[in-house]
Amino acid sequence: MTYSLVSKMRSGEMKLEDVIAFAENEGFDAIELLMFDFSRPTGEIKTMLENHQMKISCINAFVDLAVQQEDTHSDNIALCQQIIDKAVELSAPMVMLVPAIPQFIASEEDKQKGLPRIISALQKITPYAESKGVVLTIENYPALQTPFCSVAEVTNILDQVPGLKLTFDYGNMLVAGEDPLKAYEMLKKYTVNVHLKDWQFVTEETETQSVDGRYLKSVAHGQGVMDYSSLFTKMVSDGYEGYCSFEYEGELDAIDATRQGMEHLRKQLDQVMARGLHH
Repeated sequence: MTYSLVSKMRSGEMKLEDVIAFAENEGFDAIELLMFDFSRPTGEIKTMLENHQMKISCINAFVDLAVQQEDTHSDNIALCQQIIDKAVELSAPMVMLVPAIPQFIASEEDKQKGLPRIISALQKITPYAESKGVVLTIENYPALQTPFCSVAEVTNILDQVPGLKLTFDYGNMLVAGEDPLKAYEMLKKYTVNVHLKDWQFVTEETETQSVDGRYLKSVAHGQGVMDYSSLFTKMVSDGYEGYCSFEYEGELDAIDATRQGMEHLRKQLDQVMARGLHH
């Protein structure tokens, strides 16, 4: 949720408390907190949450665990443990790590060298999270240079790190050339959190490149190619009980796009629930 409004926060139009108030007004149950400032006192954030009857569903952070330098690698593992401690302080049930910085991965060689570093770090961090009662997750990320983009790539990591779970990003599966619904079926046993964004295929080469050479651009939910009705049908029949997190990263005003996108998603979910009741 804070991710969708990063543009407003970076421009100074909104502060964190404004985002929390917006989430409350729009009927969100919780927010995902994208953490940039790891030094911010958790007491401040707790007060804001309490003022708006809001809770955190997940704390998200980018931490470079693919780094080759040993001391930096150790420091970054320690940083992940600090983030888990913050999750405990903020009563957040889970943490999602993006365990490499896409801009730092310049080649296939970098990608392959980074992968065992990521796995060894997550093998240390995951038991720490479990000991604190926090669920650690990674996401299928929309950058082909990262070693956690496709179904096979995320499964490879998840299977080597006991206790690690998945934040399943439905839209990001298009970047890896996967059928998003089939990907959901293959990954649902690991999935504890779901991200919902919409994409459109475009010709502009400045946008996100997919594995088949086409380009994807973030658009308001309902304007793109993602089939939410089928996903919600599967999730309801599977008895999914986790959160679904709204994500928008396009050109429209973030507040307008969030309102429009949430209206679309709620309508899709309501129709699925109504059909379920009639069966």
